[in-house]
Amino acid sequence: MKKVILVIGGSAGIGEAVAKEIANAYEKDVVIIGRNEEKMKTIAKENCRIEYIKTDITNNNEIEELIKQLKNKYIISAIVNSATVQNLSMLNDITDEIFDESMNVNVKAPLKIISKIVEQKILMEKGRILFISSTSRYNIQKGMGLYSISKAASFALTNVMKKEYNNQYLVSSLYPGTIFGTKTAKGMADSEIPEILELRKKMKEFLHNNKQIRILSPEQSASFINWVLLKTTDEEFSNPVILLKDNIMNALSDDEWDIRDCKLYEGCPIECGELLRDLSEFLGG
Repeated sequence: MKKVILVIGGSAGIGEAVAKEIANAYEKDVVIIGRNEEKMKTIAKENCRIEYIKTDITNNNEIEELIKQLKNKYIISAIVNSATVQNLSMLNDITDEIFDESMNVNVKAPLKIISKIVEQKILMEKGRILFISSTSRYNIQKGMGLYSISKAASFALTNVMKKEYNNQYLVSSLYPGTIFGTKTAKGMADSEIPEILELRKKMKEFLHNNKQIRILSPEQSASFINWVLLKTTDEEFSNPVILLKDNIMNALSDDEWDIRDCKLYEGCPIECGELLRDLSEFLGG
């Protein structure tokens, strides 16, 4: 059996950047899953350490097939869940279709995939599970309510897994910062919802007037994610406050890893997230 790190949602954005850095910089084998087979073929062709399994994570039959393939070929040392969908809509305009898609991708799919991997003992003892989080779970903006609901549920799922797996497996959550070049960012840019247009306008003005703030690239976020995933001890991975030590009063987050606090974690070599701290005040958290 080949030991691998599994990246759910590894065909684009943060997941793609995480997979590539794990393979290139850390020289570890990675399996990515997603729907875009052509994109994953290209990623795998560029690096012999990356393999892919085409999976529609909202399809139960395809999840079952995924689990079969994983069980037959791999032992998983860590899982990164970066799959997400951001459906922008005012509450009165939410349809059953977009509600189901949001909850299926952001909550139901990772629950089913990870629980089946655990049930089938494909994840090794003390294997790590890292959920990519969002401040939208508590920073509520008009037009983004459904996304906030689904990310709050995803964060609750993280904590339920942490409680139920009880150190047999290590579970943690990480906020990767405000990032350009992702589907989430594109959704914001393409939205015609007046409230979203107004938020974009205010944010553009804020960034223009505060040039020291830099929106992050997926690669910058991936560096922090992979440091947490691969360079921390088991105790630190599960409890990021350990590395905050005397800096805990200055931290923006004490219940999950937060790239904005990167300079406060003892031993963390990543500093780019520090530039987002002022932006968090503008956005309200």
